[in-house]
Amino acid sequence: MGENNEESVWDNAHYLDAVINRKKRTIPIASIEYVESRGRKIVLHLGYGEMTFYSKISDIEEQLVDNGFVRVHQSFMVRMSDISKLSRTALKCGNIEVPVSRRYYGELRKMVENY
Repeated sequence: MGENNEESVWDNAHYLDAVINRKKRTIPIASIEYVESRGRKIVLHLGYGEMTFYSKISDIEEQLVDNGFVRVHQSFMVRMSDISKLSRTALKCGNIEVPVSRRYYGELRKMVENY
């Protein structure tokens, strides 16, 4: 019985729970390409479209960091393994370009060099 509990806790670590249109949704973190904060809303950019819900990026940051994401801007998080090019002001992540803020650039550069 203990194994089932451990297994379900492990499985939950790979999903992000969000309330979208008053319904609780469970989103596989593996399907998230990058995360954007627009005002009080979070936009999850997925391989098959976007999902938007009310939250703060800081509220979901810890869970995403544990699953390979890194904060690159006040309003953006990307998957570390998807970063293909980094400059002082932006990074290339797949086919998209995401801004990089001065606040996060130094630590991000070190992470990319050591990745």
